[in-house]
Amino acid sequence: MKKIFLPLSAIILFTNITWAQFGSIGSSDARSMSLGNTYNVISRGVYSIGINPSNLVIAPDNSLEFNTILPIPFISLGTGTNFVNLKNVNYYFGKVNGQPRFLTENDKQNLNSLFANGGLVFINTSLNLLSVTYKVNNNIGAFGFAMKDVLQGEFHFPHEVTGLLLNGNQINQTYNTNDATVKAWWLREYSISYARQLPDLGLKPFGKINVGISLKLVNGFFYLKNENINSFLQTTNNYQINLQANNQILGAFSNNFG
Repeated sequence: MKKIFLPLSAIILFTNITWAQFGSIGSSDARSMSLGNTYNVISRGVYSIGINPSNLVIAPDNSLEFNTILPIPFISLGTGTNFVNLKNVNYYFGKVNGQPRFLTENDKQNLNSLFANGGLVFINTSLNLLSVTYKVNNNIGAFGFAMKDVLQGEFHFPHEVTGLLLNGNQINQTYNTNDATVKAWWLREYSISYARQLPDLGLKPFGKINVGISLKLVNGFFYLKNENINSFLQTTNNYQINLQANNQILGAFSNNFG
């Protein structure tokens, strides 16, 4: 008799404000993130497809497991920066005795210095569309298939704009945004995985050795990137504001968009 395991799908939201590397494909789930990104070790069943396929075989014989977009989708959402941490956020944007903090001139200079090399802000979202695993037994092995969408974007916050936000539009100042960058893309990833347990090789202290392999196909639906940003805001000594914008953003879209 076949044993069917139905994992509970959930909407998972997590925020990562840290020194971060912007990944090229996909985001880890909240459980892995909360355990220090240990997804290679703790992943099991449908959550190990394309990550650590050898863990597919860690399941009862003749078992089927699947995760679908219905009734509740499994969504991972991550966001973060490379210039500010949670301590900075709590200090500069938090409250003191229940009241908003008033920044001193020294606070403003320190906050502005965090943007010295431009502030990277990123968002990384993945949606699991379908994941299926089936383990026959240890000799034949386990099989897995997964399909998920990944939507990512990043924005480099221009350094000089922070001075405008902190100090207001002072006279005889020019604020340019030439160091700003914008990128965004939407990918769909297909993964096919296989795993099995190796025969007992007598290699102590290893009682069992599992091996696995995954093949991935990645399709792109769109890609956006700024080609040129040449804009500035200028304040004059009679309190006039001049704004010039010359921006160019290029995009490539799938034929599915018509």
